[in-house]
Parts: sequence; structure tokens; C-alpha cells
Amino acid sequence: QARLDPAYAALIGLADGFLKSNTLSNTNAKGLGVKPALKCLGAIIQLQHDRTSGANTGQAQPLPESVIARTHLQMASLLHTETKNKSIAKHHCEQAWYSSQNVSGVEDVRFEAASLLAEMIINEVESGQTPTQNQQQAPLSTTADAKQVLMKALETSQAFPYWHCRLLFQLANIQAREKDYVSAVSILGAGVDFAYMAGANYARMFFLLSKAMLFLLERKFAEANPILHQTGPLIESW
Repeated sequence: QARLDPAYAALIGLADGFLKSNTLSNTNAKGLGVKPALKCLGAIIQLQHDRTSGANTGQAQPLPESVIARTHLQMASLLHTETKNKSIAKHHCEQAWYSSQNVSGVEDVRFEAASLLAEMIINEVESGQTPTQNQQQAPLSTTADAKQVLMKALETSQAFPYWHCRLLFQLANIQAREKDYVSAVSILGAGVDFAYMAGANYARMFFLLSKAMLFLLERKFAEANPILHQTGPLIESW
């Protein structure tokens, strides 16, 4: 097993310790560990910058790209759930997403970053946030961008049934919220087939029921009824 870089091990250990302080029963202590944990994670990113800059004259080697991608994702998730710094959270999520594209062994980072990034984009669009004249246009700011991220992730997620199903549901949800029920039903249908091949019976039932729900929303009862009849026995056997 490869030995962890001592500086990285110390910083990630400190971050974990600060975050665990949030679980104390004393409510006054909750949330106090978020800021120092973020500082520790940010120090890992800075450490990598220092080691890869031209000014680095030490013997320490740069950290693996997998470590940096995971650190960016940790920062994005923490900022997204615990702070109001949505733009910074999105920046780190984008870094995790893009940096994990060509790195092996970090598929969980890649798919989680894609899912979180798509969620952030949709939240940004629905909140009506737009850049001011003094701000640069964000590279990802439309529902089309969110769908593009998910479709890109779906290209390589077939070997990971949990993530493939989750990303399909997320993509179908975006289409349904745009009232593009035809596309949403098509995606759910692909989910039904994939779940059947993967032996994921629970996910298969979920895809089927979601598909039936969309048909009912469109008052397409003739299409919904066969699905409901098919799903009933599956639920009973489950």
C-alpha cells in the first residue's frame, strides 16, 4: 500500500477531526468545525500549488491528481451544504469534475461531482442568479449545461449500477421539470432496461413507477395502465 504524504495525512486528519466536532451533543459547538476544516482542505490545494510551481525547490513530490480531485469534491460538498458560498462551492465542484476525467480509480469522485454540479447548476438557474456586468459569465449556467454534465458522466458509469441509475433519474427529473415528458420517459425507459440487466429490481420498479407517473401527468392512461399492471406483481414479490 502506498504511503500517504505526511503533510496531506496531517491536514486531512485535522479536517476530519474538526468535522467530527460538529457531532457533539453540545449544540453550541455545532458548525464550529466547518471553517477550520475548510482551511485544512484549502491548505492541501495550496500545498499542491506550491509543489508544482516554478518556485518549488524542495524535494517533496506533488500530490496525486486523485487526491486533488477528491479534495476539491470534499470542499465543494462542505461549502454547498454548510455555507452560503455557492459560487465557490461550484468552482471546487467544477475542478473535481474536470480533474477526475482522465484519472483512474476515482470514478466515485467523478460521478458524485457530476451529480452535485448538475444540482448546483439547476439551483442557480432556478434562483435566477445572473452575473453582474463586472463578473465574468459562468461557464455552466443553463439547464442544458446540467444535462450535458450528466450525459457525459453517463457515458462511463455503466459499470457502476448505483451511479448509473442515480444519474439517469437526475437527468429524467430535469427533463420532467422542463415538461419535456417525451425525453424524460425515454430516459426512464433506458433506466428500466439497465436495471433489469443489472439485476437491480428495486431500481427497476422505481423507474417503471416514475414512467407511469409521467404518463398519468399527460393523461396517457392507455400507456400508464400496462406499466402499473406490470409493476404490481413486482412490488408484491419484492
